[in-house]
Amino acid sequence: MLTTPEPSSVLRKPRLRELDAADLAKVNRALVDLGYAVVPEELLERDYDGPSRLPWHVQRPSWWHRFFGTF
Repeated sequence: MLTTPEPSSVLRKPRLRELDAADLAKVNRALVDLGYAVVPEELLERDYDGPSRLPWHVQRPSWWHRFFGTF
């Protein structure tokens, strides 16, 4: 599993092998048990049209921007 600082950076870095379904289910269950909400990265890449204090250079804010800001 590979985590990255922003969604688009996955395109620039080599991918490690993905977890198989059983291992992914274990990881998700552990996160939920700890009180975390597991959100697919694809949802974070969707456009966000709500109120925000994002910098002027963010032309199309996403949910990633909403929750994590810009880097």
